[in-house]
Amino acid sequence: MLTTILHFLKTSFSLKGRATRWDYWSFQIFNIPLINLSIYILNYTGRFHFPRGELFDDTLIILAFAYLIFGATYTTILTVRRLHDIGYSGWLVLIQFIPYLGFILVFAMFFKGDVGPNKFGDDPKQKD
Repeated sequence: MLTTILHFLKTSFSLKGRATRWDYWSFQIFNIPLINLSIYILNYTGRFHFPRGELFDDTLIILAFAYLIFGATYTTILTVRRLHDIGYSGWLVLIQFIPYLGFILVFAMFFKGDVGPNKFGDDPKQKD
């Protein structure tokens, strides 16, 4: 278990290598609701007063903003590594910034990765 955690920390913020579908979607299943919650907090915290006062509001805003930055950064890194797994360049991640074409990238995340090594690295599913 400790080796799994150390491997995750070592590879988590690297654009090199490949990420499996499991790696990508296991993060997204928690990330998408937390991103939505963060956006909700940033939109409505200033309008409603929570019973604990302004310090509670400020703390929520800081935490929500910090998670938005973390979630967006890590999602982009995972998307690049996932694109590497299916054999495409990580630069295709820029498609997500083109209106109406960003959903193409979501569908690509469901494709099966290349079996065996490709030009972006070894197969993450192969055991050493």
